[in-house]
Amino acid sequence: MHRVLFIFAVQGMLLLALPADAGDLNKRLKGDYAVATTSFCAQTQAGFGPEGQALGPVTLLSRVIETTRTYNGDGTLTLVGRTFQVNTPSGTFPTSESEFTCSGTYQVNEDDSFAETNTCSGNVLTGAAASQTFTQSPVTINGQIRGKTLLFKETRALPATVVTLSVAGDFFRLCATTGTGVKLPK
Repeated sequence: MHRVLFIFAVQGMLLLALPADAGDLNKRLKGDYAVATTSFCAQTQAGFGPEGQALGPVTLLSRVIETTRTYNGDGTLTLVGRTFQVNTPSGTFPTSESEFTCSGTYQVNEDDSFAETNTCSGNVLTGAAASQTFTQSPVTINGQIRGKTLLFKETRALPATVVTLSVAGDFFRLCATTGTGVKLPK
């Protein structure tokens, strides 16, 4: 009888020792973050094969992206942002700017790494596609929580992200992204 009581007492102490958020790791990431990332992409309207080979002419796309991300602590997020991008070769409009909003989900892991997947839409403000709207297929980026700082990194480009412009049609992108985020005060 004492052995059974001892086992229940040890199990109870172990449950009390677990952190409150052990069952829901997404609570570790909650609040508003100012995030700046850079992204380097290969872009084509013809698409990419399963190994990443371009199926048509490719332009290089370099982007600086500024966002404010709101992590809700329950695995959902929203973000608003702005991007400046340079196309090479570029023609008469080498740069463009866009504003966009996204919604998505995220999952925090035991080691404080996380993955977020977003679907976005927005407006092209300047450049050859000015005044067009766009949508972007879901894109996933990985990161690491470091206190009040987030480190973003994504070097796996496949599958391609599809960006659809209201007039110009689909563009397929293979991208690598890196950046940081800082938690904003309440």
